[in-house]
Amino acid sequence: MSLTLVKGDERTELLSSVTVPAKFYNRLKTGNDVVDAMFGGDEMPGILPGACVMATGTPGAGKTTFMLQLADSLSLKEGRTLLYNANEESKAMVKLAADRIKIKGQFQIKQLHDVNQVIKHVLDEGIEVLVQDSLQTLSDGQLQGQRLLKSVCRKLVRLSKDHDVTVFVIGQVTKGGHAAGPMALVHEVDVHMHLSRDKESGNRILTLEKNRFGPAGVPYEFSLSAHGLDFKVSEAPVEPTQGSLAVPSMSRQAERKHEVLKLIREKLEAGEMLSGYCFERLGVDCSGGYWRGMLRLVVEQLKREGRAVGEARVDGRLHNFLEKAVA
Repeated sequence: MSLTLVKGDERTELLSSVTVPAKFYNRLKTGNDVVDAMFGGDEMPGILPGACVMATGTPGAGKTTFMLQLADSLSLKEGRTLLYNANEESKAMVKLAADRIKIKGQFQIKQLHDVNQVIKHVLDEGIEVLVQDSLQTLSDGQLQGQRLLKSVCRKLVRLSKDHDVTVFVIGQVTKGGHAAGPMALVHEVDVHMHLSRDKESGNRILTLEKNRFGPAGVPYEFSLSAHGLDFKVSEAPVEPTQGSLAVPSMSRQAERKHEVLKLIREKLEAGEMLSGYCFERLGVDCSGGYWRGMLRLVVEQLKREGRAVGEARVDGRLHNFLEKAVA
């Protein structure tokens, strides 16, 4: 089975004449001020309609719990028609998880494995929000391996862009905690959020590592109980960096990491310095990526070469930050 999506708008226009749909200014609200500000910042909080969001996380970090809470909020508070396509677990297991965290679950649930069937159902039923759990469980004809993942991801991105369907995709991770599959998957989506467990406190750290429509690189810490993730803001938030939003309570480890990221952002000036360095030294064009991916690439390559990070041709102080950021 194959399904052809509309391929963008090929008309040539002056940018000044392009009309922005009114719904783009009416962002999807989760009902929680912290989560809304995390996606869109203080000025335009909420999730942009038609955005494609990839959620990754270590096993047991709470990806499914977070997505179920998000789906429940969007379907109830926003009144959006939502499809939860669950391929990782049976419908009964998903319902059990929903009952445990006490959500009403007034949204559709299906188990479609062919990406083209998923898209067809979304378009036929007028679905406004799709949650796909997970990306790696979808098929597309006879494609296998990385070609399959790229094709599936691109079709879901095109669905979001051509039909203004907000898409959330849960992605599996490698043993190292990185998104499974080619790095191109992360570059395809609009937002990449990563959920991990803080070893000291046991709380969950949620970071938007890439965000085209709001702040990125700021870690948020939430507690996880039998009733799901608690998104309450701490009474003593960490001082935010300029242009970012206030951060909920952090453990010492998360606070140190937050300060490291702040220093890196100031030093790298939006990643331009390392983008040129990657191309010159490694022969890799990182200009289209986000800065954190570039940091990992540089440090991992230097370690493969058996060189101390401080020996590279970049400010020595910066490399201390690099090592901490990717530790």
